[in-house]
Amino acid sequence: MAQKMDRQPAHPLPMSVEEKEKKKKQARRPAPPLPGAVTLVSLWALINACLPALALALSFILQPYNVFSKMPSWIYHRIELTDAVGAMGSALELGRIWCGVPQAAAAALALLLAGRRRRVRRALAYLALAATVASHCMFASVLGIILAADPGYIFMWIGGAAIFFLCAAGDLFCFQDMLLGED
Repeated sequence: MAQKMDRQPAHPLPMSVEEKEKKKKQARRPAPPLPGAVTLVSLWALINACLPALALALSFILQPYNVFSKMPSWIYHRIELTDAVGAMGSALELGRIWCGVPQAAAAALALLLAGRRRRVRRALAYLALAATVASHCMFASVLGIILAADPGYIFMWIGGAAIFFLCAAGDLFCFQDMLLGED
């Protein structure tokens, strides 16, 4: 009886070669491919396009609750700027937020375009990366203004420098990935 159960009846119709190949491909599934350079650069640009706007929105939300005055002075303290320097800092922050618009648009288009349009996707990714670098340069300028106005602000020296070097390293990595990567 065990021999009868081991033998299964043959399929009434023989499998075609195509069906056999299809079953072999399904049996050994390769690992999913790593995301391409355009995808990584576009995601980096999208994240960096959203952060300044989110930070501004968060500060506007928290301002009526007087959260900033309750923080310890080593984390946050108000810096007095002259009118000219304050206007320059405000312009740089506004420019950084407006820089996020073409940055996000180029990155989203690069992610959404079909695979056939490789040159267009790469050009859009380079545009998004250029806008990201410009936004990070504006951030570094604002950080320089803050640190020049109050050189004793240790938390800003440490935190701002860490954020600046993280952004610079990410930009350089993305640029290298675009030069050497495929997609």
